[in-house]
Parts: sequence; structure tokens; C-alpha cells
Amino acid sequence: MRVTFDPAQLTAERARSTTLIALGRRHVWTRVRQVSFDVERMIKIRMPVDTGRARASWGHSAPPAGPGDGVWIEDEADLSIEQGSNVEYIEKLNSGSSKQAPAGFIDTEEARGANGISELLADDLLRAWG
Repeated sequence: MRVTFDPAQLTAERARSTTLIALGRRHVWTRVRQVSFDVERMIKIRMPVDTGRARASWGHSAPPAGPGDGVWIEDEADLSIEQGSNVEYIEKLNSGSSKQAPAGFIDTEEARGANGISELLADDLLRAWG
């Protein structure tokens, strides 16, 4: 038996791996954004409405966000998106101060988003490696 090694094959495999990693990272980032938009939508749906200020403020405002603006900070390098609102009474709403939404409605959607991204990526991997 003869074992040989061709360094050109290793170089080609390294290039292929780098490409796959980049494609995979872009795919994960797409999924993170998808789930973040879903979480934002569900929080807005569940947000108690009196004047509509809290609901309108959740999410997309261009930085720097002011006192009544939303928070939406994307960090592609960290594969994370921070979302929220600078309206001062959002925490009280999430604590159950309104009868229109249960306590923890924001926390519930955050947890669903975390589970959702895990499930999506696990499904993606299973399909890819079938």
C-alpha cells in the first residue's frame, strides 16, 4: 500500500472550507435577522395600547435613539441584534401594569426568539447534512 499526499489538495480544501464558513455565517446572520423581525412583530402585537406610544417606539430607530425612540442595534460580527424601546414605562408594562397584556410578555417573546433561532439552525443543519 502506498500513501501519498498532494499539498495542492489541502490548499483547495482550505479554500473550499473558507467559502463554506463564509456562506454559513451569512446564512446564520439571515436567520438571526429573520427571527428578530418576528420577535419585534410579536411584541408589537402583544404590546398594551393606550396612546400607542410604546408600540410605536419598539424597534427600528436610527441611532442614536432618543428618549421615546426604539432601539435596534445590529452587530453582524457578533451575530446579534438588540431591540427595544426607550419609552420609560416599557418595563412597567412588561411587569404587568396593564391588564391588556400578561406580565412578562416581552420576556416570553425573547425566549421564543432564542428557541426559534436554535430550532431553525438545527433544522438547516439537518437538511444540509441530510
